[in-house]
Amino acid sequence: MPACPPVPPVPTLTAASSFFSTTGSVAIRLLNLALEASMKIKWILPAAAGIVALAGAQTGEQRSTTAKAPVVRAVEFKNFRDVPVKEIVNRLNDRDIQLVERPYSAAYVETAQGIVEELMAEKGHPGTHVKPTVTSIPPHAVRVTFTAAP
Repeated sequence: MPACPPVPPVPTLTAASSFFSTTGSVAIRLLNLALEASMKIKWILPAAAGIVALAGAQTGEQRSTTAKAPVVRAVEFKNFRDVPVKEIVNRLNDRDIQLVERPYSAAYVETAQGIVEELMAEKGHPGTHVKPTVTSIPPHAVRVTFTAAP
């Protein structure tokens, strides 16, 4: 059987960067590196297992920190005496603002607040401040209440 040509040594940075590609290929790459460099496998396999476990733990931590935004289940309008709620809802719909059954977004609620204040000014109530209040509805929802204050 002909002898295999010598394999050039793998630079440390290349070997280190390949550790974090995919968990399955990490152990295989480490094993290949050990064989290519004529290392003893006694210490490289536990090291590969440790790196695979560490990579799995890191991805688990990433999953646990990404939480979904709560869903808006209800929207209420209080103290809008001269402007019917139906007219407010129609104006929001005309501007493509639909809050109910959507993920909660503070920016989206702020946009809706501005639109309602604009409508109040058009209806003869300039300077009316609309205050949004967000109330939690367990387990994973919220209620948004818009309150008009002169």
